[in-house]
Amino acid sequence: MAPPEGRKDLAAIDTRSARVGELATGWYGKGPEGVDTAKADAEFTEAVNAQLAALQSFMDRAADESL
Repeated sequence: MAPPEGRKDLAAIDTRSARVGELATGWYGKGPEGVDTAKADAEFTEAVNAQLAALQSFMDRAADESL
């Protein structure tokens, strides 16, 4: 079982993963004509970077706790 901080990290990863999926699903539903690619690229990049940062926080915390 993860400690409270680890659970917060996992919740942040889940939230950010949901956002990445939400963006991808929304664009797929609009079709290529309905998507502003520049805006979509910026939003998706921001969402993925936030997801990766949350994952890195979790991994850093887990590494610190295992030492």
